[in-house]
Amino acid sequence: MTHTMTKPSSHVAPSVCENAAPPYETFLWLELIAFDNSQPDMGVRAYLDNLGFMPTGLSIFMWGPDFVHQHNGVASDAEFPADIGAYLDVFSFDKKQPGPPWRRFQLKRVIDEFHRYGVEVYFSIFPNSMGNRFHKEWLSDNPEVEVIPLADYTPWFPMLHPLKRMKDGSYYEDFFVQKIKEVSKDYGFDGIHLVDGYNHGWYQLCDAEFSDDMVEQFLKHSAVKLPGSFPATCGLVKPDIAKRAAWIWRNRRREWIDFHVDRWETYFRKVVSTMHGCGKKVAANTCWTRDPVESIYRYGIDYKRIAATGVDRFVVETCGAGGELLNRVCRARFSVPFFHVIKATSLMTRAYVPEMNICFNNCTQDITEGWSVIRQAPAFLEREIYSYVNLYHYDTNGTPKRVFDGLNVCLAAGMEGHEWRWLHERWESAFGTQPESVGGVTLVYSDEALHNELDYYLKTRGNLACQVLYQLSSVGVPIAATVNASDAAAVSGPLLVVNPHLFPKTQLDCIFERRSSPVFTIGAEAIPGRTPDFYCSDIAVNQPLILAVYNARPSFDVKIEADALTPVPEDLTSIKEAPSFFDELYYRPVSPAFYQACAKVIDAVIERPLRLDLEDFPAGEWVGVQSFRIGDQIQRCFIWNEEWQYVDTRLKADRSIREVRAVSKFRGRRITVFDNEEETWTAPSTGGHRFIVRIPPKGVGVVDLVLEDKT
Repeated sequence: MTHTMTKPSSHVAPSVCENAAPPYETFLWLELIAFDNSQPDMGVRAYLDNLGFMPTGLSIFMWGPDFVHQHNGVASDAEFPADIGAYLDVFSFDKKQPGPPWRRFQLKRVIDEFHRYGVEVYFSIFPNSMGNRFHKEWLSDNPEVEVIPLADYTPWFPMLHPLKRMKDGSYYEDFFVQKIKEVSKDYGFDGIHLVDGYNHGWYQLCDAEFSDDMVEQFLKHSAVKLPGSFPATCGLVKPDIAKRAAWIWRNRRREWIDFHVDRWETYFRKVVSTMHGCGKKVAANTCWTRDPVESIYRYGIDYKRIAATGVDRFVVETCGAGGELLNRVCRARFSVPFFHVIKATSLMTRAYVPEMNICFNNCTQDITEGWSVIRQAPAFLEREIYSYVNLYHYDTNGTPKRVFDGLNVCLAAGMEGHEWRWLHERWESAFGTQPESVGGVTLVYSDEALHNELDYYLKTRGNLACQVLYQLSSVGVPIAATVNASDAAAVSGPLLVVNPHLFPKTQLDCIFERRSSPVFTIGAEAIPGRTPDFYCSDIAVNQPLILAVYNARPSFDVKIEADALTPVPEDLTSIKEAPSFFDELYYRPVSPAFYQACAKVIDAVIERPLRLDLEDFPAGEWVGVQSFRIGDQIQRCFIWNEEWQYVDTRLKADRSIREVRAVSKFRGRRITVFDNEEETWTAPSTGGHRFIVRIPPKGVGVVDLVLEDKT
């Protein structure tokens, strides 16, 4: 059967085109199974009609790297192997469903059709091999770029490492950038979306890649000398590779990290310069849910240096719900719910790259991997949308700017029209209001302190800012904004400084300049030369965390009572590394009672328009509250529920309530306002200082609180 190129269809889809683009970016990450290659337009109009809005762009996940490796133009049509464009559907040992296999001209038609609607189209691939199961793969002829994991690890499938060299001594990345240029120009893609394995290594630096090639590159980069007892080369002898790897990680860890930071920057610079040189763009996922310090420590990825290469967009991996819901292989194993880890990661990432265009990965479902948050835990997904969209970073003028410029739906295939409407309603609501200020405590950020944290962690395994941040968030401390230390004077509310001993003195002086509002510090040391108004430390361990409060003090004393903590090993290099990004790094032990005491002190000291009314109301440990000032006497309030059960939450305002307006769509009992201690579900909706609202399991309630003038 002969296939010929034809022009894109000329019809217009009014149902889509009549909808104006939203004031935030919407990107979709999907596979070819989202479309229908039996239709003249490949099912693009039907997809957009089902979507109900016009996205900014989309990334077609082509799965296999041979989509790039074996590309030889589009002058003639050809059928793709079953593993190209299919993702893990190939594990069914059958061809991709639904519909017949895809062809080159059909893919180009999809791109042309989306361009006709003004939608950008990127492509993305993984570095994985299927072991020649569906076609003769490029990697089987080029095994020298395959990852060699350490001895006791067997991957699901072989994969390549983008930083390795080929048999002729040339760098794989030089071959790669020319191929993605050809693919982009031939098919008409607007750019490449670098994801898992092409935006960072698939394995952590402690686990790979310690082959002769990568070690030789490392030795030339760092001038490190290996002990004479090691053979000149290890080849594929895994015990020898493991022995050499253990020595490097134990004795030259910082140099190994620095080498990868430099190599990944070089790689990104080549990709960006090549793509920009032909008018194309580069988007990149961040490093598998990791904050700026952990991304450097675990993977050698420095977000600021990657951003400086000219990458057009970051997509932060924000799979909080998925990390808590998935099975043991992909389940997050942290000391707090993963939702709080993701919030902290998002705040720290924006603070580190304040000028970068950043979207969050709105993880809805993956019909191939077999999970769906939107169908099995929609309340959790709603909480993620409202929470991530309403994280902020203060600019030099003291104006809160959103952490995220938009979102990237992962994955955007297989959803019904009503599910897209559900999502769109929540995006519109979450992005729809710009606050004048963010309530609670603002975290003070510093590039210098962040880079000092890496050495601090290597030397002490001390607690890092992001880790302290997610611990505080998990016990209810309202932190939804950051500010650079040099801009701290522009923020009038209370501030939090984590690890103040890592900040330059000039920045600490700037933080306290003309400041009367409270400043909290948490770290192994207080601020030298400044006497706090309140001070408490964790139970006696070597270098316990200290809470210091300046410009305020609570009306009560705090005594930390907790069981003895496990001592820190004397040999820090003997500490076993976290096996994956789903696992928490080792940090110096801190008692849960310390973080609870911090929450109690902070809550007592700061002014809050809305607090949990905890007297005779035990659900407070499950519930958190965050408020944002959006106008005169109006506070937008987020009330979230940490438990897998409904919570009737009673809250108390700092003055009389004129009105409570529901922003999110509540189901069940109505919101009631009252002023008596014994609330009633039939109470009037105005008048009083208290109100009660029912929050769904793992969900959020969002209300606008209209308050009377202060008397």
